Amino acid sequence: MSGGRLTRKEMVQEDQIHSTMNRILKYVVDNSKLLLGILAAFVVVSLAIFFWSDYRTGQGQELQSAYGKALEKFHATAGETPAADPNNPAPEPSRYKTDLEKFTDAEKAFTELSAKAKGTALYPYSRYYEGLCRLELGKKSDFTSIMEQLAQSESGSEVASLALLSMAESYLAEGNTEKATENYEKILKDAKTSLPKDEILYSLAEHHLNKKDKAKAIELWKRLVKEFPDSKVKPRAESQLTELGEKAG
Repeated sequence: MSGGRLTRKEMVQEDQIHSTMNRILKYVVDNSKLLLGILAAFVVVSLAIFFWSDYRTGQGQELQSAYGKALEKFHATAGETPAADPNNPAPEPSRYKTDLEKFTDAEKAFTELSAKAKGTALYPYSRYYEGLCRLELGKKSDFTSIMEQLAQSESGSEVASLALLSMAESYLAEGNTEKATENYEKILKDAKTSLPKDEILYSLAEHHLNKKDKAKAIELWKRLVKEFPDSKVKPRAESQLTELGEKAG
């Protein structure tokens, strides 16, 4: 594509990219928990920006198309199609019978894409999703290896922060609070990251409270109130502290 105005064909392709991103963003927001929803939405928005800027320069159109298709596989529905709700649009038919089938297909797509995208701006994003597929397929060591590699090689970038957050969430899910906190702290110390540090602090405090570690939860909520005075979750943190008999200040 030459600089300047887009051709009709290119405008149609660009519309398809935006349509894909919008569908995926709606899905992850509707179907994810707080931090995972933030994480997934952040990836989609970051990639939408990447697609827009990189597409306009005419670079990597074939790779971008392959990425969009792989991403659709990762976020596709699996299992039985939900029953129709008369108050909402008809649900999209499930693309896969099982999650195993879905993530196996997505892993194959991202692995092939990563091999082709080496050296491009798209490569770390493809590797990131490749790692998530490995985790969903029970390949924890492969997942950890990929995320640690991204955290080091892409140091200071959003991909590195996303890799750290994914590892932290994974460790937290399996009850390894020490390793989870280690990765969370790396994000909290990164002055450049755009990930929501206040939400991370709140969720981590909530986890400690659920694990009966009241002192640690109080410490984290107080830290949130002090370090993020304009945070939308500050009132919730203050409320939690009040319930625990603590002053926010």
